[in-house]
Amino acid sequence: MKRREFITLFCGSTFAVWPLVSFAQQLRIRRIGILLGTSENDPEAQRRVAAFVQSLREIGWTDGKEITFEKRYSGGNPERLQSLAAELVQSKVDVIVTEAAQAVDAARKATANIPIVMSYIGDALASGYVATLARPGGNVTGQTLVATDQAAKRLELIKSLMPGIQRVAILSNGRVQADDRSRRFDELWSQPGRHVAAQRILRRQNIQRSRPRDPAD
Repeated sequence: MKRREFITLFCGSTFAVWPLVSFAQQLRIRRIGILLGTSENDPEAQRRVAAFVQSLREIGWTDGKEITFEKRYSGGNPERLQSLAAELVQSKVDVIVTEAAQAVDAARKATANIPIVMSYIGDALASGYVATLARPGGNVTGQTLVATDQAAKRLELIKSLMPGIQRVAILSNGRVQADDRSRRFDELWSQPGRHVAAQRILRRQNIQRSRPRDPAD
């Protein structure tokens, strides 16, 4: 084959392959990792996962076609979350979707590169998951239920509903990183006769019999 014919054939084949490669990349099935601290049979977990899958389907992302799921459940055992998060990273998922602080902590320790989408987080800003609510930064984003900088608004609402209230109790998960809510509430509530009582809960059974200790006691 002459040199000119070879170049023409090679270049023609290359330009013909590029659109196919690009098309194949667009069709690559994305892998979504789901990391939950509940049991796989937990009714509430099943409902939330089903709603998530359905929402993706409605915008054109169908399980088995455009996307596939890698689901990991710790069965209520927080010690398993770290190894499960590592499994998701090793399986090369494109994103990790998780909820609750312990699962988010495990995912963050497992990867600083794979995007992490969180939900049901108490205070993402105070917990250090995001730099700011407007610009999260890093590889973590999602939903936060509480923002420390909204403490003043919450106290205003409490006082409007119960003008004579003197004590505010805060219950928090003792197994996750502490946030600044109790400190911020204390600053805003600091008047004679008013107190903020905080109690960190380590076990589910402690919730019903928990009585936050009043600093004045």
